[in-house]
Amino acid sequence: MEGNEPEAEVCIKCKTEFHIDSGYYKCDSCFGSVYKDCVNLTSSEVRCMPLQKRVLLLICDECKQLIARMPYMVKMMEEIKRELADLKANYRKDTYANVPKSQQNIGKNKEEVQRLINPCEINVGIRNIKETKKVNIVLKCDTEQELERLKKSAESKLKGYVGNKEIEELEESTRKQNT
Repeated sequence: MEGNEPEAEVCIKCKTEFHIDSGYYKCDSCFGSVYKDCVNLTSSEVRCMPLQKRVLLLICDECKQLIARMPYMVKMMEEIKRELADLKANYRKDTYANVPKSQQNIGKNKEEVQRLINPCEINVGIRNIKETKKVNIVLKCDTEQELERLKKSAESKLKGYVGNKEIEELEESTRKQNT
């Protein structure tokens, strides 16, 4: 482009290129350029647009659609926040611990548990596997149904482990061991 040619803009509505000196407006939301013929302003609105302290906003069609969807998006965000709070509140109920019967039976470690209990085989989503200092292994599931399937599978495949021990007891023993 030569130095004395006016700069070119592309209209966000009709996608045609136009020169700045031919007249355009900027969307007050996305700051995209809109050619003056695509705006359909009344003569009084046209007179207001150059004013610095104008109250009239020019919003392009894409931004109007986005603004129209805002209440739906806010509603969805609130629903997600509620679901997250429920998950945080109920995480202890969805946790099950298998603990060795005696401290001599420490041959089954985290890797062996992972090998013996295949989540795909029992259709379980395991969120977390944690091994404590006392060789306790904690498996965390997504739902109570998955938790029950995991309990049954663990009790049958992991001989030498006992089930149904409350997570609070396990955490208490872990805290004592760590102090």
